[in-house]
Amino acid sequence: MNYKLLALDMDGTVLAPDSSITPRTVDAINEALASGFHVVFCTGRSVAEMGPYLGLFPKMRYIICNNGTRTVDLKTGEEVSFFGIERSVCDRIMEEANGRDLMIQIGVGDTFLMQEGVLSRNAEFGMGKYIELHRKTATFVPNLIEYYWTHDFPICKINFYVTNPGTREEIVTALQAKNLPVVYESGVAGNIEMVSDKSGKGVGLLELARYLDIPQEQVIAVGDNYNDETMLKAAGLAVAMGNAVPEIRAQAHEITADNAHDGVAEVIEKYLLRDN
Repeated sequence: MNYKLLALDMDGTVLAPDSSITPRTVDAINEALASGFHVVFCTGRSVAEMGPYLGLFPKMRYIICNNGTRTVDLKTGEEVSFFGIERSVCDRIMEEANGRDLMIQIGVGDTFLMQEGVLSRNAEFGMGKYIELHRKTATFVPNLIEYYWTHDFPICKINFYVTNPGTREEIVTALQAKNLPVVYESGVAGNIEMVSDKSGKGVGLLELARYLDIPQEQVIAVGDNYNDETMLKAAGLAVAMGNAVPEIRAQAHEITADNAHDGVAEVIEKYLLRDN
C-alpha cells in the first residue's frame, strides 16, 4: 500500500517514558516529512502544550489537537476544522464540578484555562510529571469556575482530573445519565476527557485526510491509549504501541515496539521509508 498520511498520538506513543523524543524517532519523522509524506500529531494536548516539541519538526504542516476537536495549519495558524462543545452542554458538564475536588482544564483556542494555584496539587491528580508543562503553557485565572460562568467563549474540550478512580466513575455515570452529546475518554489514569460526540481523534483524522484528498486506506495511525481508539478505526493501517492498553492492542492490525524502544520509528522505517 502506498501510504501518504501518518497520524501519531503523543503521550505514550511518540514520547518516551521520560517525555522526550528519541533521536531515532525525530530523525525518522523528519525523513518522512522531507520525503513528502504527511506526518501529523493527533493528540489530546493543546497547540501550546505541543510547543516544546514542534520546533523539532520544521516541515510538519498540520496538527490534530484536543482529541481531534481542532486541526490547525501550523504554517498559517488557521483552523482546518473545529468541533466544539455547545455552551449549553458545557453548562451541564460544569454543573458536575460543584462541590467536587477536581482539577479542571477548559480547552480554549491554543491553550487550556486552569485554576491559579492548582499546580501545587498536580501530583495528587496523577499529573505530577506535567507540572512544568502546565506552568509554561496553560492560561491561569483566579477563579476558574467563576470565570467560566461569567464569560462566553468557544470550548473544544473539558478535562476533569480526580484523586481516585471511584470518583471518576461516579462523575461519568452522573454525566451519562444526562444523555449529553459528549464522548468520555481517558488519556491518563484517572482523568475524564470530554469532547463533542461529533468529534474525536478519528473524526479529526478523517477530516484532515479529506482536506488533503488522501483516501482512508492510505492513512496509518499509531496509538496506545483509550482515546486513540477512534483514530485507529479511522486508519487503513492501525498500529498499537507495545505498551498499549489491551483494548487498543485488540483494535490494531499490527503491534510495534513500545515507546521506550522507538516503536514509532519502527513503523515509519517499515512503511514509509523502506522504498525511499
